[in-house]
Amino acid sequence: MSLLVITRFSADPAHAELVPTRHADLVSATRAAVGGPIEARLGRVDDRQWVGVWRWESAEQLAAARKVTPGSAAGTAAFALAIDPTAEEVQLVDER
Repeated sequence: MSLLVITRFSADPAHAELVPTRHADLVSATRAAVGGPIEARLGRVDDRQWVGVWRWESAEQLAAARKVTPGSAAGTAAFALAIDPTAEEVQLVDER
């Protein structure tokens, strides 16, 4: 069953140009390590607030990513910009 992970965080507006670049680096590194996420999107709510939405093929794939990403160079660099990140896991039950 597919899962979404929705991550909300703030970032200093002075780092606005770095956030998408570091997000892209994190997505690439995670895909190289565990083969997912199948989709990754980053949105900007306002000058400070950001939302990342990553879609995973399975809970196992997400669990594998959570083992390798936090200590990785890309993970460290991306989350260095994130202030007060929160994440929600959503199991998809209907897709049309």
